[in-house]
Amino acid sequence: MHYGWDDINFETKTLTVRRNVLYIPKVGIVEKTPKTETSIRTLTMPDKLINILKEYKVWQDKERLKYGYKNTGKLFTNWTGEDKNILIPDTVSNWFSVFISRNGFKQVHFHSLRHANISILVAKGIDPKVISKRAGHSSFDITLEIYAKEEEEQDIIAAKRLDEALA
Repeated sequence: MHYGWDDINFETKTLTVRRNVLYIPKVGIVEKTPKTETSIRTLTMPDKLINILKEYKVWQDKERLKYGYKNTGKLFTNWTGEDKNILIPDTVSNWFSVFISRNGFKQVHFHSLRHANISILVAKGIDPKVISKRAGHSSFDITLEIYAKEEEEQDIIAAKRLDEALA
């Protein structure tokens, strides 16, 4: 979750994934390129997300100016005004956990949102090659292996729909 505003193109409605951020004890925060070529990718974002991000950017800019914080160019930052105000990777996960608790949702890991996103695309019948590309998997087979159970669930639903149609 160390995306910068420069990773988002509001005109084309895309997000470019081009870095990973790791926290290494005794070293600190390290920004690296993703582990595979396919991990570097550009994704088209839904209109709803684009609108939320636009609103968030306006709010963030107002808060920054109001309190005199440094413009980090990042979506999520520590407001310390220091040069190294990149968040420790677990920070957003911790914020998410608090949000889940406060709103009475079932507790899930932040990374589960990635799996939910992919599972929704599988359930909606999106071409598996497109899903694999969006996930940044190095091969189509990895996506199919990881999400095969969603396919099995869809097969059960397909059989039920056939029963309904033949009734």
